[in-house]
Amino acid sequence: MTYKEWIEYAIVEYDVVSKNYNHKIYENVVKDEKNHAPTLVQLTLRDVLNKCEGTNFEDQIKRAIMKCVYTGARLDVEVRKVMDPFYEV
Repeated sequence: MTYKEWIEYAIVEYDVVSKNYNHKIYENVVKDEKNHAPTLVQLTLRDVLNKCEGTNFEDQIKRAIMKCVYTGARLDVEVRKVMDPFYEV
């Protein structure tokens, strides 16, 4: 199953994904690569999934979401664990 297919499946099958897909799930202040100024990043779950597509973060975000599905872990906490390294926070 490709990453895109998995996302479509997850939206239908997992409440944690469908309920949060268009809601802000990640927020942090990161340094802009060009001028090193702080920039506020606010992402919905859809944005997070799109940013991870085609990167080595695909499997990490899938594991984070599945952890929330099966253990009831907080989605925002698990997403932060993946996205902070993505932005090198």
